[in-house]
Amino acid sequence: MLKINGLMGKTTPWMRRVLPLAAGSLVLFGIIAYASIPDSNGVIYGCYKKSGGTLRVIDYPTQQCDPRAETLISWNQTGPQGPAGPQGPAGPQGPAGPQGPEGPAGPAGPAGPQGPAGVGAPKAMVYLNGDATLIRCFNGVTGQSSCEGFSVSRGGTSGSGNYNINFPFSINDRFVSVSVQNSLFGGGVGVDFEFSSLNNQLKTYVFLTSVDDAHDGGFTDRPLMVIVY
Repeated sequence: MLKINGLMGKTTPWMRRVLPLAAGSLVLFGIIAYASIPDSNGVIYGCYKKSGGTLRVIDYPTQQCDPRAETLISWNQTGPQGPAGPQGPAGPQGPAGPQGPEGPAGPAGPAGPQGPAGVGAPKAMVYLNGDATLIRCFNGVTGQSSCEGFSVSRGGTSGSGNYNINFPFSINDRFVSVSVQNSLFGGGVGVDFEFSSLNNQLKTYVFLTSVDDAHDGGFTDRPLMVIVY
């Protein structure tokens, strides 16, 4: 029972205005005091009574222990970190992920070696002058249109129509075709050939097929065309 100014149960208009404010302040103070335990660091403070061993929780440092009869103690609301537990068993295999995008194209590799010439294609062609000089050549094995590796020499004196034609590879196991270029003046010419003891050499002999005022039907120098298959 609240007693004010010695009057029991009597209130005045002033009291009716002040009492609700005072009651609200007490409730607010209780909320603030409650909210400060534990403190912002999670620490709880208490006063341990030396005689009797009773313990009371305080809002430290706003509230203090009686140093004559009590001992200030504190503890943390959250315990220390425990040791790590044992390794758990491996989980089941997850499903395969979606196919990733195709990567960029890699750089081009080095060129491969030259392949052999196709079946039936010429393996070599030679066009030579009547003076035993090369005009043009083709190497079907390497694909080069040069006279590198080719050579020609006379098998006799000038006018004998005998040429030794050397190729950059073996030809004595291949087919050959030899033709002679005729001149502008009358009289036919022909050509014979034979394989040399050298497996890369062909011997040719150009001869006249008729007798006229300029030729006596013997051998002669003329341009030749040789194809090796």
